[in-house]
Amino acid sequence: MSAKQDIVVTGLEDWARSDEYHNSFLLEKDSGLDAALANSDSNGLPEIAVSAAQGKLLMLLAASIEAKRILEVGTLGGALPEDGKLITLEIDENHARVARENLANAGLSSKVDIVLGKGIDSMAKLTPEPPFDLVFIDADKPSNAQYFTEAKRLVRKGGVIVHHYLAFS
Repeated sequence: MSAKQDIVVTGLEDWARSDEYHNSFLLEKDSGLDAALANSDSNGLPEIAVSAAQGKLLMLLAASIEAKRILEVGTLGGALPEDGKLITLEIDENHARVARENLANAGLSSKVDIVLGKGIDSMAKLTPEPPFDLVFIDADKPSNAQYFTEAKRLVRKGGVIVHHYLAFS
């Protein structure tokens, strides 16, 4: 083996192809998810949701730490255990409206609270008791440091903060 290793740099296209490949055979079709995506698309929401594989990973992570209380910054989905409660923060009124429709269609309205407003302002007002088990940050990228700082205050000791870092144009 040579002292010099070739480094292969991956980009968004590589990750998108990988995700598409894995989604094509690893995951069963989910009619509820397909309906929510179609409703979101027909209402003009941007295609910025995590992929099905990423969603399954979030669900696995939530299950592995036995998360019951989850905070999502940026509304488009949510990894929600059967007996869990999700608070999701959304700045865009249309996104919130479509999310409410999707949640109602999935029978999850009673488990999810959508808070409309600027994410960082909404986070500053939260005083959860008990603290959140999991915080998922997937909102405007320039505010990520502020979101993370607030998330540390809101998550329980041993809880998890997940940041979805891909930027979309």
